[in-house]
Amino acid sequence: MRFIFSHRERQPLDTHYTYVKAGLSNTHWDLLTTLLSGSLTSSSAEYQAEDLHKLRHAVRTDDTGLIPRLAIYFGEEKNFRELAFLLTAELAVIAGNDENTGALVERIIRTPMDIPLWLEYYSGASKEGSKPGREVRKHLDILFNKLDEYMYSRSPVMIQQALRDALRWLRPRPAGR
Repeated sequence: MRFIFSHRERQPLDTHYTYVKAGLSNTHWDLLTTLLSGSLTSSSAEYQAEDLHKLRHAVRTDDTGLIPRLAIYFGEEKNFRELAFLLTAELAVIAGNDENTGALVERIIRTPMDIPLWLEYYSGASKEGSKPGREVRKHLDILFNKLDEYMYSRSPVMIQQALRDALRWLRPRPAGR
């Protein structure tokens, strides 16, 4: 077998190439490393204060929409759902009355059984006793209205108790009203 290469397309030896840095900027890279190092912890309470401070600063100063995209990406990955809950909880504290934030929270949570876990992350991110914004509560109401008796009876007792507490705290409206 013989290969024939054309020498016409070859560039001269004195050609200079430009170095272009590809990938994420330093702030985005720091955010990603903070999130992934925090994912090694087993609960939201174990995040270190420095990591949470970096994360909250990144959420407040994000102008590119990286946080919602990361939350969606982590929410679709089975092993990183807690990171998605953490990101959406931090975003809900800052922009709880934004319709896009409410839709993002609904997309990440997916089932009514995950609402107590998300509320745990939200209570850690917000001031003591503060409720989520109006739009976030509206989308949580939609999720609560998907809860039926069969799902509730099949869930563990701890989740049933957490759902009761979440119902008392959020007070969702019935679907028909």
